[in-house]
Amino acid sequence: MKRRKLVKQDKDGIYFTRPYLGMNKVTKKPIRPYKRFPQARTEAEAEKLAERWLEQQTEAAKFGVSSRIVELIESYIDLMAAQRVPKNTIKTHRSTLRCYIAPNVGSMRADEFTSATAQQLYSVVLMQESRRGGTISPNTVLKIHWLLQGAFKHFAAHGIVDNNPMLSVPSWMPDVAEAKAYDEAQAAKLTAYLKGAMRCTDTSPEAIRARMVAFATYIGYWHGTRAGETCAISTTDAQLWRSNLHIHCTMVEDDGEVIRQEKTKGKKSRNITIYEDPVAEFRRHLEWADEVVPHAGDVLRMVVTTPDGGYMRASDLSHYFDDQIRDPLGLPADTHFHTLRHTHATWMILNGANLVEVKERLGHAKESTSLALYGHLMPGRDAAAVEAFAEFARRAEQMEGGAL
Repeated sequence: MKRRKLVKQDKDGIYFTRPYLGMNKVTKKPIRPYKRFPQARTEAEAEKLAERWLEQQTEAAKFGVSSRIVELIESYIDLMAAQRVPKNTIKTHRSTLRCYIAPNVGSMRADEFTSATAQQLYSVVLMQESRRGGTISPNTVLKIHWLLQGAFKHFAAHGIVDNNPMLSVPSWMPDVAEAKAYDEAQAAKLTAYLKGAMRCTDTSPEAIRARMVAFATYIGYWHGTRAGETCAISTTDAQLWRSNLHIHCTMVEDDGEVIRQEKTKGKKSRNITIYEDPVAEFRRHLEWADEVVPHAGDVLRMVVTTPDGGYMRASDLSHYFDDQIRDPLGLPADTHFHTLRHTHATWMILNGANLVEVKERLGHAKESTSLALYGHLMPGRDAAAVEAFAEFARRAEQMEGGAL
């Protein structure tokens, strides 16, 4: 049987190929990639180039997608999800692909993507306006970099691309901003509000939610917990008899479902001391919740819940904090629930705590994270530097034979 030609010539005499590679599982349309070979001078030369190119397209077709970047990365994320990568990571990757990669380079073929393309993409994204009207955070570009880095490593390993263009893209790392914390006047305003809000006796759903948000804020302020960690603290984690709070879970979202995940952002559990005042507030809160909030007996009860006793989303808690506490109190608009964590750490350091203690209490995976965020607060950081200059000054003084 005669072999069907892989290449043809267009009206300009340039060889091209457009093979059928099956059906696209995303679009349900035939996969018919198109490629021209203007460098080929003969049909035989064009056939060889087409065969090599077709090998790459066939590898992509094994995933049931074309060689377009957006579909390949979608397939890569699906593979990560099947390998039980944390749900929040998958959610972040899908959002990054949808919002930043797909609109800018999604229609490109993977073999057209270069290191220069990646760097140009980062520049374009940084010039865009965020959904809230501000500038795009450099951390967003870091998320794009991580996704592209992992995806193209996978593509190269499976022969979808000849070379990994991300290997020559400099490791993109934004400067870590020094943590923003509430000052004493702002903290006084916040604690005065919380004291009243945590005594509210109204049992309407709105009032119950407001009191829950107030107590969640109190937890974050006194213990430096993240929003997801705060929502995932169960009544058994609050070990009040020994003044201990066990932090080992976080709330995540997956396709609209709220899940209590047995892992924190720092990837390890921690036990933190509850001061005597918060112990009393915990007891008061739990007694109130037992009376007014419904509870299914076979479900582990959380300290902070929705009015009907369900899991509270970390994203909802953050929004409630902004709308119900920050804005009405006139606290800075660029502060959020996470600012409570920074406030907790900042004032511990300013009152004598060291970075190792702060790292353990906050659950940072690395001490370098604590140093980058809070190192500027440490007293005497420049002691060694000033001592070095003093030594220089003393030598200069001796050389001149007199004091300044």
